[in-house]
Amino acid sequence: MVEQEIRRIPLDAIAISEMNVRHGGAQADLAELAESIVEFGLLQPVVLWGEFEGDYPKSQPKYQLVIGQRRFNAYAEVLAKKDPQRWKAIPAIFTGKISATEAKIRSLAENLHRMELNHADAAEAVTALYRHFGKDMRRLSRETGFSVTRINRYLKIKERASKEAMELLRAKKVRDFDVKRVVDWADDDRQRADRMVRVMARLPTAREKRNLMEYARENPKARSASEDELEREAKKPRIRRKISVDLTDALWQGLESAEHAMAMEREEIAALAIEKWLRDQGFLK
Repeated sequence: MVEQEIRRIPLDAIAISEMNVRHGGAQADLAELAESIVEFGLLQPVVLWGEFEGDYPKSQPKYQLVIGQRRFNAYAEVLAKKDPQRWKAIPAIFTGKISATEAKIRSLAENLHRMELNHADAAEAVTALYRHFGKDMRRLSRETGFSVTRINRYLKIKERASKEAMELLRAKKVRDFDVKRVVDWADDDRQRADRMVRVMARLPTAREKRNLMEYARENPKARSASEDELEREAKKPRIRRKISVDLTDALWQGLESAEHAMAMEREEIAALAIEKWLRDQGFLK
């Protein structure tokens, strides 16, 4: 359990820990966050690994920050530069005696729960934990609360996506689901996958992204098409038909959970579920 007593810890007594799973987005909108802190105060203290040992720790060089990197950066890089005396310390709580792995799991879960962590960082963190647990998928699922499907998606992205695809994912130009679909379609041809991901990043709507993947699966010539050709195909109108389906509360809640976790529209998720079932049953090639 996290030690809930809030203490003010000097900024220069804190270092960003490797247990913090965030790598991208930590510098985003710091001025705006700093303004909010000035107006409303720090609503959520940062979380430091271990136990309180005084303003400056005795047993290690600095306290290790595992949750709250953007909040810490807003203090250190914006507020403290304007008024060092007022903002020289930040409210913090401590994890207590937990392992580095437990701290990393907590950082992963907290950031995803708050929607602060992008999927590129999540893929890297999940892959590291997967290896730490001896590739025990069920244990990783228990420890993180992630479904096996979600873990597999992250593992596949980390293993097969190129550096360019990961950068676009980190910049939130594409979704993790988009990257997985592309690498599956490209058959480990990274140049082909990168061309498709770049086009994905230029498409403004989920419908156009879906059009692009449908075109790619249905037309072998998509493998050699230029980016401009692929973009034109994605933007062409396609015949769509709608059906009305009655759902139980459980199914509706499942759709809502999937929509949140996968950053996809529920209509798209439902269409993919129907497509998968039809393929599995042999009604769709």
